[in-house]
Amino acid sequence: MFKDLKMSRQEIISAIDLEKLKYDYPYETNCYAFALGLDIPEKNIIPYAYQPGTISNADFKLYENANFKLDDIIRNVYSDLDYLHISYRKIDFKDDLLDDEWKIALFTSFAYRDSFSEFHFLRQLQGNSLWYGKEGYNDIITNENYLGKKMVDIIDAKGYGKFQLCLALGLKTKRR
Repeated sequence: MFKDLKMSRQEIISAIDLEKLKYDYPYETNCYAFALGLDIPEKNIIPYAYQPGTISNADFKLYENANFKLDDIIRNVYSDLDYLHISYRKIDFKDDLLDDEWKIALFTSFAYRDSFSEFHFLRQLQGNSLWYGKEGYNDIITNENYLGKKMVDIIDAKGYGKFQLCLALGLKTKRR
């Protein structure tokens, strides 16, 4: 089923680093990689690894579709999280986290009617009130919105699209 992955599930899980804010591979990772704490070039995992659903080989391929429905991307994110043994629960962005959890927020940009053409993820760590995001496939990881204001609240995330979902994530298995 996952024969195309160049890394094992455990190798990917072991590479998760949520404290890292300067990536070694900034041009080979995007906001989804950052939300998951992965600083691994896509090519070392699988082509399009950082399009939600690719790592888990989900049925809907975001990279093959110019537009997607909100349910498509959410289902793909859940599929990747299940595959990577990352627990998740839908929360309000103001909710407190349990020990060893972090928050991610999903934003989308409209394309046509109820379809979207772009996604963006932000991440908030346990004990840190600021939201951080990685600007696509470039080297900018920031806690400021497009207006230069610190993102203390989802409402401060101006320019990222429409806020859709906030999840609390946690690793189910210990990393080696």
